[in-house]
Amino acid sequence: MLRDPKVGVRAGGFLALIGVPEDLELVVQLAPPPRNGPFDNRWAYEVACALLEPGSEEEWAFLRKAALNEFNDGWVDAGAIQTLKLIASPRSQQILEEARNVDAERAKSITRAVEYIHSNPPPLADEKLKALAKRVAGMIKFGNWEGNGTPRYNQAKDKALVDCRYFNGEDRLTYTATFHLVNGVWRLRGMRETLQELILTGR
Repeated sequence: MLRDPKVGVRAGGFLALIGVPEDLELVVQLAPPPRNGPFDNRWAYEVACALLEPGSEEEWAFLRKAALNEFNDGWVDAGAIQTLKLIASPRSQQILEEARNVDAERAKSITRAVEYIHSNPPPLADEKLKALAKRVAGMIKFGNWEGNGTPRYNQAKDKALVDCRYFNGEDRLTYTATFHLVNGVWRLRGMRETLQELILTGR
């Protein structure tokens, strides 16, 4: 389906949510080039948010292109910056510092991402899923964290989605995290915004 001109982009989004690294490598290989329309490149946000373990030069190049805002979409560069922060490696830091020099609007968030990397954070892995999901929710701050939802597992119980809820004073945001169980340890595979709710307050 990735090769289908009508549904390929949508299929890539679903594969990014599932987060299997081998699938993501193929998604990047078959990704369409950036377009000029206002929302034509929004699909790249989902992919950028899932590339936590880039295993090829193409995937690193995709993250770099996204972080440098070459997709011309504010969601895409934000997703790439978040992912590069969570990767927390010398290479991800190098890309972030390059992006900071060309993307003035993201300079503050990039600086915070680099500071996070310098803190030598522990790996995003844990034998207990709920504990890992809570830690991840605390590292991705989009306002006040209001708690996580109940994990939703696949049939084999080796993959899970967890909704992390935040409130920033005007909006209630839901970020959905993907986790995989690998050799008895849960690992984060992606984190992306999936719901935004405007909260009306009476005066």
